Amino acid sequence: MSSVLDSKLMQGNFSTPEIREIWSDHNKLQAQLVVEATLSEVEGELGVIPPEAGEQIAQVAKVENFDLDALVRESAEKRHSLIALIHRLQYLAGESAGEFVHFGVGLE
Repeated sequence: MSSVLDSKLMQGNFSTPEIREIWSDHNKLQAQLVVEATLSEVEGELGVIPPEAGEQIAQVAKVENFDLDALVRESAEKRHSLIALIHRLQYLAGESAGEFVHFGVGLE
């Protein structure tokens, strides 16, 4: 437990079930995967990455393809939660499409 939102004794004093769901790990993962899928699809449409790579990445960017406990372990090891997600998404997308996961983000 790291906050009053996690505390079974205190959470009702500071939050609601709906707010806790918004900030849940599952919801965060889902939102990150929507971003990665959309990024890959748009980059594929614009020719930044091969269109088939964009489609493949978007196809595997589903919460059910991710083990939250494994993401937690790698996130702790790397000290960065997004790196674990990217690594898993690269693996799922396969060798030819995986190299285009999170492609060009942050570049100007």
